[in-house]
Amino acid sequence: MKLEIKNLTFKYKDQEIIKDLSLKIINKNFCSIIGQNQSGKSTLGKLIACLEKADSGSILLNNLEIKQEDVAIVFQNPQDQIVHFKVIDELAFVLENKNINKDDILKEINYYADLFKIKHLLNSFTFELSGGELQKIEIISSLFQKPRLLILDEATEMLDEAIKLDVINILKDYAHTKDCLILLITHDMNIAIESEHTILIDDGKVKAEGNYIQIFKQEKLLTDMKLEVPYIMRISKDCNLQFQTLKDFERYICQLKQKN
Repeated sequence: MKLEIKNLTFKYKDQEIIKDLSLKIINKNFCSIIGQNQSGKSTLGKLIACLEKADSGSILLNNLEIKQEDVAIVFQNPQDQIVHFKVIDELAFVLENKNINKDDILKEINYYADLFKIKHLLNSFTFELSGGELQKIEIISSLFQKPRLLILDEATEMLDEAIKLDVINILKDYAHTKDCLILLITHDMNIAIESEHTILIDDGKVKAEGNYIQIFKQEKLLTDMKLEVPYIMRISKDCNLQFQTLKDFERYICQLKQKN
């Protein structure tokens, strides 16, 4: 999968939000876009999802101009995307529009409801659920669209930390299994560290990009942008640990998680 953005600009009420932004993501399936509030990261997500039209520049997916049907997007507030009163009807909505037969729809719903641990909620009313439960439902609905590119704009924000990590792991597995590019737009650095590639946005421009060691070792840059260094990076620094390769750091992260 290849996403290429060339010289993208976008103005809103004469204010330039995205400023000649260019980036490439090649052969990466789970990436994050980070930045402080008003940095332009959510606007960039909407432009990639074709919900806003750029003033200039281009967005290419696998060397072709991106189309709205290529992309699914889940926002921070899931209530804005809920269209049905019952959970099972909300989940069935996308699949019914694909003319899938009823038995296959139920099979698909049950599989993902079990995977995301919401099977007990299928007959509940959506207005009875917590924000985190609704976020899970909208994430599942987005997967039913079978997108080539999935954007999660703070879409795990309402989940508890342990549950959030479970959802991230499910999505990472989905991205690699289905060859789908997932872009996680977040200010949660402890989640961003799960990414294969991280893009730091500031003032509508790409400020830095790379793997999480390359990004999160730049403490001054993160501090200047009011972003918190992930706790694992702080621990490694406090313990005076040096990592020569990304694999070394990943191995250390796995050991820490096992201890916790």
